[in-house]
Amino acid sequence: MKDGVENIAKALDLRHDYDDAMAYMNLMYREKANIQCNDLESYKSDLKAADHWVDVTLSTKKARAAKDVAHQHEASPRIE
Repeated sequence: MKDGVENIAKALDLRHDYDDAMAYMNLMYREKANIQCNDLESYKSDLKAADHWVDVTLSTKKARAAKDVAHQHEASPRIE
């Protein structure tokens, strides 16, 4: 589990907008929470981290979509 989180963190260090890696980070923390379910504080902490990664993933995807739309408008010919 620890190796998975570390590897995904390295991928995100290399590419800050890697939304697929962010989504996997969410899944890793959810799995970690399930494994640590006997420790309520760790469980809550892991779910909070997972929720954070969901939020970051969605905002990254929205920013990319807005950027793509802006590029499409710039690239399309203007009819006057």
